[in-house]
Amino acid sequence: MRIKTIGLVTISHLSSNPRLVKEARALLDSGYQVHIICSQNLKFLSEFDIQIFRSLSGAKIHVINFETSNIKGIINRSLSSFRLKISSILKIALPDMRWLEFSRMLPEMRRMLKSVKADLFIGHTIGALPAIAWAAKFHQSKYAFDAEDFHRGESNEIFFQKKIENLENYFLPDSVYISTASPLITQAYKQLYPNKTIFTINNVFPFDEKYRLGNVHHSIKIVWFSQTLGLNRGLQSFFKHLDHLNTLNFEFHLRGSHSDKTKEILLSLIDKKWHAQIHFYQQCDPISLQKWLYNFDVGLALEQNEPINRNICITNKLFQYLNAGLAILATNTAGQQWVMDQIPDTGKLITQSDPKVREVLNQWAKNPESLTYAKKASLYAAKTKFNWNIEQTKLLRKISDLK
Repeated sequence: MRIKTIGLVTISHLSSNPRLVKEARALLDSGYQVHIICSQNLKFLSEFDIQIFRSLSGAKIHVINFETSNIKGIINRSLSSFRLKISSILKIALPDMRWLEFSRMLPEMRRMLKSVKADLFIGHTIGALPAIAWAAKFHQSKYAFDAEDFHRGESNEIFFQKKIENLENYFLPDSVYISTASPLITQAYKQLYPNKTIFTINNVFPFDEKYRLGNVHHSIKIVWFSQTLGLNRGLQSFFKHLDHLNTLNFEFHLRGSHSDKTKEILLSLIDKKWHAQIHFYQQCDPISLQKWLYNFDVGLALEQNEPINRNICITNKLFQYLNAGLAILATNTAGQQWVMDQIPDTGKLITQSDPKVREVLNQWAKNPESLTYAKKASLYAAKTKFNWNIEQTKLLRKISDLK
C-alpha cells in the first residue's frame, strides 16, 4: 500500500526545528497529506511559530500546550512534573512512564496521536521516538526516525550515553529507515545498526533565485548565530583574536538568546576600543534570520571537536551562510571538513586558537576581491550543490519506495 498520509512529530517548537519544516513543505508539494505534532512551551518562540504555521497552511498542525503564559499550559506542565517525580521515585516501568525522562509530554502526545491516522510517522527529536513507535502500532502503520544528531554522542557522560543507547536500541530496530543530517552520522549509525536502511539528508536550505550578491562592506561584517549565545560555543577563542585586528576593518555581529552576563564576559576578553564594533542581537524567527544574514560578508562556524556528535555533525549555520553568499571561516571538525573539502573556494578551515584566523581576515581586508570571490563561490555552492531543492529528492524517493 502506497504511503499517502505522513505524521511529522517533534517535542519542540517548529521554529526550533527548521529541518522538519522543510520536510513538511516538500511532502505537501509532492501531494502527501501531512500532519505535524509539535509543542509550545516558550511564549516568544510560539510567536515565531505563527509565520511557520501560515507557510504550512496545507498541513494539519496539532500543538501540545506547555506554555507558562496560559492555564492549559500550566496544568500540562504541572501534571508532567508530577508524573516525572513519581516515575523517578518509584522507578515505575509502565508504558506511559518508562520513557518520560526523554519526553515528559509522552502521555499528551499519545492522546493526540490517537486521532492522527497516518501511514508513516517520522520522529524529528529523540523524545519523539516512543510516541511515534506507539502511534505506528496503534494505527497499524510504520515509523521512521530523522537523526539530526548522533544522539548517544551528544555528551561525554557515560550515564547519559547509556540511557540514550537503551532508548535507541529499543525503538530504532523496528523503524523502516533512519535519515541523518551528516554522512558521518550516517556512518556512526550504520556501525550500530548494519542491517538498517540509513541515509543522509544534508541540512541544506532552498536557494533564493531572487537574491543578488552585494559588494563587500568597507568594514568587513563578520556574523555568528545560534538559538543560544552561550560560552560553550568557541566564541571566547575567536574574541581573543580581535585585539590583533584593526577595528577600522571589521565588525562582529552575534545573534542568539543571551543574558547580560554572557555579553559582559565576552566583552571583557577584548580591548574597549573594540566594544563599539561588537553588536549583540537576541534570537529571531527563522524567516527573518535568513534575510538578516544577507547583510554580512563572513560567517563563522565555530564548532568543537567534543563530544563526538559536535565533531561529526554539520550545523544549520554553515549551510545558511552559503545560502546568504557569505565567505566561511569554519573550525576543522570532521563534519565541517567534509563540507569544505568539496567547496574549498568558499572560505577557510581553521582551528580555534590558530593565528591563521587573523591572517585570513587581514588578507580579505587587504584584498576585497578575494573576499568577493569566496562569497560568489558560496552562493554558487548553495545553488548547484547544497540546495534543498536537490536534497529533498532523497527523502521523497525513499518514502515513495516504501510499501
